[in-house]
Amino acid sequence: MRMKRIALLLGLAFGVASCRSIPDPPGDGGASWAHQGPGIAAGVNGERISWEEVESRLPDLRPGPGEAELRRAVLFERVEERLVQQSAAKNHLEVTESEIDEIQERRRKEGAALGPGDGKGCVGTGSIAQLREDLRKDLLYRKVFRHFADEGSLTDEPITEAGIRIFFEEHQQEFEGELAQNRSRVRRFLELGKWEADRTRLVEYLYRGARILPPELAWQKE
Repeated sequence: MRMKRIALLLGLAFGVASCRSIPDPPGDGGASWAHQGPGIAAGVNGERISWEEVESRLPDLRPGPGEAELRRAVLFERVEERLVQQSAAKNHLEVTESEIDEIQERRRKEGAALGPGDGKGCVGTGSIAQLREDLRKDLLYRKVFRHFADEGSLTDEPITEAGIRIFFEEHQQEFEGELAQNRSRVRRFLELGKWEADRTRLVEYLYRGARILPPELAWQKE
């Protein structure tokens, strides 16, 4: 319970809660996209995403409440991934197997998750192949973000000792002990919240410069 409260506080602190809404996809399963081809769910800078590709991410989906929402969420996930992949290819960014090995080994030593550095995935959760793929995706997002931060298109505010102290003092009831015993833990929480906010800004930036079809899939703020 304490972890969930801290995660919520991080979301509010970094503004992660403000994100685009998810509109309804074409209700005809893509038939209105005849000029794009049958079964096409979206277009991303001229590249197609099919409904079959979306469905492949939902192998165990059963008809019922929330079915349409899950499809919409997966569709947006695929659009975002395609935007990041296109940007990485354009800027000659890639993730190597050795980079994945290095991070996995470091997290094994730390007793941390083998999955991406966003608090998701842990030892024993999912296959090793899937965990590596998730980590690859996370690293690629980070490299693309770093590219645009280095060129000045996105801001990258560092986590400071003052920020750690302020966060701890404001939410001391969520921790046990003094700051000295919790400094590394607070930093990890702040890094988690910062990356969620940075990732949101990256995706919004990529959306703004992209050609997304249908138009209702464009970035929207609630």
